[in-house]
Amino acid sequence: MVDASVGGGERCLVHPFALEGLVGALQGVGDGLGGGGDAGGVRLGSGAEAAHLGPDGAGGGEEAVEGRLGVGPGRRGRVAGQGAGPAAAERAEGGQDVGRPQARAVEAAGGAGVRQMVGHPPSVPPVAVSPNQLAPGVLEVDTLLGGWERMTAGYLITGPVPVLVETGSQSSVPALLAALAELGIGSDDLAHIIVTHIHLDHAGGVGDVARAFPRATVHVHSKGARHLVDPSRLVASAAQVYGDLLDSLYGRLDPTPADRVNVLEDGDAIEVGPGRRLVCVDSPGHAKHHLAIHDEGDSGSGLLFTGDAVGVRLPDGGVLRPATPPPDFDLDLALGSLQRFRDRRPSALCFAHYGLVPDPDAVLEEAEGTLRRWAEVAEAAWRQGDDVAAALEHAFVGDLAGVPEEHREKLATLNGVHSNAAGLRRWLEQTKAPPHTHP
Repeated sequence: MVDASVGGGERCLVHPFALEGLVGALQGVGDGLGGGGDAGGVRLGSGAEAAHLGPDGAGGGEEAVEGRLGVGPGRRGRVAGQGAGPAAAERAEGGQDVGRPQARAVEAAGGAGVRQMVGHPPSVPPVAVSPNQLAPGVLEVDTLLGGWERMTAGYLITGPVPVLVETGSQSSVPALLAALAELGIGSDDLAHIIVTHIHLDHAGGVGDVARAFPRATVHVHSKGARHLVDPSRLVASAAQVYGDLLDSLYGRLDPTPADRVNVLEDGDAIEVGPGRRLVCVDSPGHAKHHLAIHDEGDSGSGLLFTGDAVGVRLPDGGVLRPATPPPDFDLDLALGSLQRFRDRRPSALCFAHYGLVPDPDAVLEEAEGTLRRWAEVAEAAWRQGDDVAAALEHAFVGDLAGVPEEHREKLATLNGVHSNAAGLRRWLEQTKAPPHTHP
């Protein structure tokens, strides 16, 4: 465990692997990740309006850069496929041409080969896991966070306009590139890269993947875009929290050129084939910069890629747990996002942590109940001046009864009680009346 500063000087124990705690705890970038369309010196417009990068933004000064950050004409909303033809889709479906594309992709990412993985523990062999088809035109890619299988997932939408949803951490990039190469996705084939939010276990690899696929457009929520272009504040804050562990386990976040980044607003759609589009669903609560992606249309799968908005359910852990990290967690927004997902009536959910989750109505109902219970336990402890993390641990330890220790470790690694407690406590401090203090 690492003793880290979280939320205005507050100290808490954070598991060394806990990525939700890692990025969620970054108070140094908290304001920049929220705060509306003009947050942190970057003004994110809409339609033909130019994006103005402020004095501390990439590009500097008051220069208007129309089209940068994807807000110029023809860059937002319905985005046509670029540079990806039917041949890429055929190779992805057939698993052909796996040799040279892998070498090109790894070389383009700046690595010397799959064996030299940025941030992976050297004892963990970086062997890509063969992608798993979830539905026609949808493949699950295990991005192997920390060398663990079935921990973090990316999703490849195949067809005439291939799209990758989630890159995983920077340390996962070589395994991700190897998996895409196995599918025959060459360096000129991938058209779009979407990240549901900018936490490092979801977007840490985006700069590397953008280099590997130079014709792909990178899509992100407006409140996270500036940190993909200039990740220096985010990475510096992460380094302060975790020190050498950041490089040895996770990797960092390389910049993405501003003219490669497209801002997605709620309802924007990326056309990926005849009768098929990926629709952006604004879904705050876990983070202000969170979006989900719905694969809809007559030819769409109906799957909803939910990032962390519904929570975490690892196949080896079984239980569904909320993801409530600081600094952005907001219960009302999170519950509203769950309702928005229900209203879309998806065929199934795809979690970043982890995989296909059928019966969406039941799972969304379970997620709402779980969120409410965690918030109630946290508020009761907070009002009594008790330790919020200890109260949550006591209340929900029974959920893991019968789960083997190694799988409990995986869940604690990704979704530790201390991280969730810190986010709930910060939400309570910001939204509730001060608790009763004992004399």
